[in-house]
Amino acid sequence: MSQYNLTLHAAPLSTLPVTTGCSYTYIFEAQVPLNTSGVPDFNYFVQLMQEMYTNSNGTICAAGPNFVNHMPIKDNQNGDSSAPPESPVYTLCEADEPNDPFIDYQWYIYNDGFNELDFNSNLCTSGGTAPIDGTIGADAKICDCWKAGLSGLNIKIGILAQGDIVTSHNDLTNQPFANMFDCSGINHPCNTLNPSTGQTGIGMHMAGIIAATKNNNIGIAGLAENSIITPYKIGDDFTSDADLISALQLALVQQEDILAINYFSPIESPNIKIELWNHHISGRQFVHGAKGTIIIAPAGHTETASTGTWYPSHPAKYNLDAFDKTPEVIGVINSNRYDLLEPGEETPCLPTYNIGGTNYAHPSNYGSGYDIAAPASQFFSTEGNSQINRGEIFSSAVKQSADAVAVTTGVAALLLENNLTESDVQFRDRLRGGADKVSYVYNNINGYSSLEFAFGRINCEKSKDYTPTSINEITQSNLSASVFNTKISWEISLTEILASTFNCEVYNNLGQLVYKNEFLKAEKKISIPNINFAKGVYLIKIIAGKSSCTLKAIK
Repeated sequence: MSQYNLTLHAAPLSTLPVTTGCSYTYIFEAQVPLNTSGVPDFNYFVQLMQEMYTNSNGTICAAGPNFVNHMPIKDNQNGDSSAPPESPVYTLCEADEPNDPFIDYQWYIYNDGFNELDFNSNLCTSGGTAPIDGTIGADAKICDCWKAGLSGLNIKIGILAQGDIVTSHNDLTNQPFANMFDCSGINHPCNTLNPSTGQTGIGMHMAGIIAATKNNNIGIAGLAENSIITPYKIGDDFTSDADLISALQLALVQQEDILAINYFSPIESPNIKIELWNHHISGRQFVHGAKGTIIIAPAGHTETASTGTWYPSHPAKYNLDAFDKTPEVIGVINSNRYDLLEPGEETPCLPTYNIGGTNYAHPSNYGSGYDIAAPASQFFSTEGNSQINRGEIFSSAVKQSADAVAVTTGVAALLLENNLTESDVQFRDRLRGGADKVSYVYNNINGYSSLEFAFGRINCEKSKDYTPTSINEITQSNLSASVFNTKISWEISLTEILASTFNCEVYNNLGQLVYKNEFLKAEKKISIPNINFAKGVYLIKIIAGKSSCTLKAIK
């Protein structure tokens, strides 16, 4: 208490049942020190939170600490209903805070736990209450990367999404749109996309989050304002792969550094997969000598209103596998300002927050098959041809998925500026390795959560200082074998006796593993029983150490 100048206001009742581990709630009043500029020192909160997250035994509490803003609700301080009030807690980024008027709504940059919506009495005229405050520190730590001088300078980003672009938008006029392509027409020709003066869409929404001009007294602050955006317009219906395939082919020719894809489907597309694989093989190497375009896609949202789902969302679920030429795609999950799986807030006037509540539609998909969580829901962007579109703070499920991709892409552009020669898998590991584990249960070996946030919530500061170890090289194998088909088995002959034991795996035409066995190193011929297999084509993979070969067999 004395270290942080705290005054105890309320302690748990002595009649409460005795518990072990973390105790009941205490309420303290904090006397926040001022920095040299005369404003509250935000580092005070960061240090205090760090101390409060564990009990006296060092155990992490299941329910972390939070701060209550003990100030009366009041009218907008500047009298302008179109601009947010000033935060009474502290400013973002200390002295480096951008002067963009809606920066306080960009909680994913720095979440101070204070929600400026509480001060706007016009939001809930029909009843209900505005969303409650968020959790301090539940953000992507963008300020720390900005302070390191990172701005995404010259990083080429292809945005593959729906809708048109308004290049005359006040917050995008300084963005050097290198090219603009429309791949959504008949035969998907990827012609030049002419700037719009009124119609906008998801691509415009993403472009603002990534690259809106920072510190220009207008709208919002883009995460990587000096990146170079190329829009690739694809269709709105999500029923055809053709638009995306054409856009991916053209983006490979353009040698984009990062692809921000707003496309998700429960159906795996071999055609999309091979085009993304081509980006893994040939992307960026002609420009930076690195291997592999960095590809980012959304985990998507289930259509139910209660919980998230393991239901796969492609291409976000694709993870590098040389066997079937599966590319490496960074799959992104939505988290919200409470550091919880985003349940889909779609109305400005909500009852008390309740994860899984039926009033929260379209929860973000989740699972360890994805890579990372991005703090991305309910904030302003540049969709619309005016200075700002306030309505975007209550965004739909599709836009929330785009939010997650855009925030992750902005962070990736900042980090890539200093790591141009890293491969796509090395860069994926940079994002994973620097992620905050938040408060969920993570696998101690692999470092991911089988539920919720995969490898954690993205952290620009930690990822900046992380050293990835993946080398992203696929071993060329000289292992070879042949297969002979009988009525009851496949008889496989290896061309050499191997120096170690080896595994044999059999996959059906859906890519499902249907057989696996280990064989002794002295065996040069093996038999795989197939009498119980259905008729069809199968792939047999022989794996010995880092070498492997693949055979095709018929039943």
